[in-house]
Order: sequence, then structure tokens, then C-alpha cells
Amino acid sequence: GQFATAPKPKVEVKEAKVNDIPVAYLFGTGSLMVGPPFGAKVKKDNYSMTAAVLGTKPGYLFVKMTGPKAVVDAARADFQKMIESGLKK
Repeated sequence: GQFATAPKPKVEVKEAKVNDIPVAYLFGTGSLMVGPPFGAKVKKDNYSMTAAVLGTKPGYLFVKMTGPKAVVDAARADFQKMIESGLKK
């Protein structure tokens, strides 16, 4: 995964529905492995990820934000508003 396995990351999952579209939010904190897809990774401690998986009709849409815990936590509510405003009719 994107988080190092030790120490074990803290993960919270929240499910919602916006205009009949299922949305699964993931909030994770721990040591994030950062780097290009097939290149070397660098371990970044005290990092967070906020992600959303949208179950749209054409297929699943994945949106994520990663960075230092304080920065990601401060933007968490705005991230959710962005996702939900894009699904409003």
C-alpha cells in the first residue's frame, strides 16, 4: 500500500450517498511511502491521506489528497465539500 506497515497506520472509513451516488471516504494517518509509481520510495512520517471513491455509472472515480498530517487535516472538510458539490444536481 501507500502507507508503511510499521507502525500500523490509523484508518477511518466513512460511507455517504450524494444524489444516489455512493461515496466512500478514507482518512489515513501514518508513515506514507512517497515517490514515483515504479521508482524508489521515501518514508514520510506523520503524513495523512484523505481519499474518496465515487461509484459513478461509468465506473469508479478515485480522488485523493496526501501531505503532512496538519495540512491534510486542516483541508479535510473542504475536500469533502469539493467532492459533494461536484455531485449535486
